[in-house]
Amino acid sequence: TTVVPVDGSSELPYPTHHKRFIVQMFTFVDQNNFSTRKDMVFFHCTTAVCYPSSTNSCQQPCHRQRRAVSAVRKVPSSQTTLVSSGEVILTEQRPSAPNTRR
Repeated sequence: TTVVPVDGSSELPYPTHHKRFIVQMFTFVDQNNFSTRKDMVFFHCTTAVCYPSSTNSCQQPCHRQRRAVSAVRKVPSSQTTLVSSGEVILTEQRPSAPNTRR
């Protein structure tokens, strides 16, 4: 997962209150014809709430792309919550039509 910065160009009322991610995914294929399956996709993630102060900026450095499980910072469960999305609709990317307007 890669975090994407959210800035004023996002046109969100409070850009610092939002995080965006790039997530690598895979799909299962039908073994007979290798077409992708049409299963439902949902996102579930655990997030921690942080209140910035003069001693805690809430910024966590990312030194390595992959870490050992023991390297993950433990946060008290009272400060974490599970967030789930509704169904994510995946669509096929279609080539754009050439611009015929003049």
